[in-house]
Amino acid sequence: MAKTVLITDAACESGKMTARRYLDDGWNVVAGMRRPALHQEFNHMEQVLVVALDVTNREMAEAALWQAKSYFGKIDAVINNADYGDAVADITIGLSQTA
Repeated sequence: MAKTVLITDAACESGKMTARRYLDDGWNVVAGMRRPALHQEFNHMEQVLVVALDVTNREMAEAALWQAKSYFGKIDAVINNADYGDAVADITIGLSQTA
């Protein structure tokens, strides 16, 4: 079974590059994006789940984790590519309960 990585802010160039690298290595990718409708390059890939995710919103973070677990069964790694201001977002909220 392939491993699964959740990448926050997968819509930005560094997030896309990270997702592509993990896909090339055989991982499943959960691509978190604030506005997924604007970024469709991963939409039709079976090994990618695109989720709406604003890491400053706890409910969205928890929903994204739940969707990822439902789709792939588990999350093996989280790459926090998102930030807001001078602080880095904590996407690991509730991860131990959902992973």
